[in-house]
Amino acid sequence: MALALVLCRQVVAQSSDYLSYQAVLRDASGIAQANTNVVVRMSILEGGVSGTSVYLETHSVVTDANGWFQVSVGAGTSTDVYQSINWSVGSKFLKVEVDSGNGFILLGAQPMQSVPYSLSAKNTKLRVSTTGDSLFIGGSFSIVPGVSAANLPSNVVVDFDGNSYTKVVIGSQTWMGENLKSTHFCNGDLIPQITSDVLWAGATSSAYCTYNYDPASSGTYGNLYNWYAASDTRNICPCGWHVPSDAEWTSLALNVDPSTNTGCGPCNQSTLAGGPLKSTSQWTAPNTGATNSTGFGALPGGDAVSTGGFLNQGNQGYFWSSTSFSTSNAWYRRMSYTSANFSRLNDSKKDGFSIRCLQD
Repeated sequence: MALALVLCRQVVAQSSDYLSYQAVLRDASGIAQANTNVVVRMSILEGGVSGTSVYLETHSVVTDANGWFQVSVGAGTSTDVYQSINWSVGSKFLKVEVDSGNGFILLGAQPMQSVPYSLSAKNTKLRVSTTGDSLFIGGSFSIVPGVSAANLPSNVVVDFDGNSYTKVVIGSQTWMGENLKSTHFCNGDLIPQITSDVLWAGATSSAYCTYNYDPASSGTYGNLYNWYAASDTRNICPCGWHVPSDAEWTSLALNVDPSTNTGCGPCNQSTLAGGPLKSTSQWTAPNTGATNSTGFGALPGGDAVSTGGFLNQGNQGYFWSSTSFSTSNAWYRRMSYTSANFSRLNDSKKDGFSIRCLQD
């Protein structure tokens, strides 16, 4: 079958930051191709229709009864990272190719005009001063009465993205009462998001994902970060906070259970501390020992496995420390639905675990 053209109906931004592309597939005679299997290859080019490809993906779709198909640019199969595209640099063009079984046919490229620049605006570095009323926008600032972070409730901390977390005081330490959800470092740099097992397994620098690559998971359990992000010098926590060290996690356990073993590892440092630290909800039954008497509210965010795939959301909570164990492994803490144990363990730096931040 010879394909003559694809008529693009629209390219619009979606709330997920992907771009919706709709088109009708026709043959050389102009007849719409209904119920046809097609592979669509989308390239984002920089600098012109013959410019450099900064992103490439494919979609396997079936046209509807009228020959229409729809894809979300940014959500296809790709070895590139869509979230890493710098929309603020250079003009961008969308190149479309289709293959109905006889090889890809180039259908042309079109300029991407206003749509991507809303994505660029999203990544503009914005922050408010901790004192005074300065709103910083990139390298500039404006005075906005009342905007200061000093006006926040004293028991709340806000990350770069605007997510708020309750402060929890345990002994001499002040912790976040929820798992971290931030997609930016303290300085405003974007943390790369990964949405495929292949890319996750190959990552050797800072990255995060959501459990099963489902964005809705972040709302309850927070994001899952590899250790490279947890230890990044740009600081994954809100400014004035940090990822706790191995020793600081041990101090937390001691504050809850004075009989905590401070010298063992890998081991169960305490058979009691997990209970007062665990949330009484979101865990699989029986959630042994959980009282959340400390207010820490530990959640079972699960594990983004270093080799790809996911395990144990609802069953296990894994929390990174900033302390390396070896070239390949780092220390973390684990709590489980089957016991009140508080375990000191180490695992691959490529694993994706939850993060709880500690105030400086």
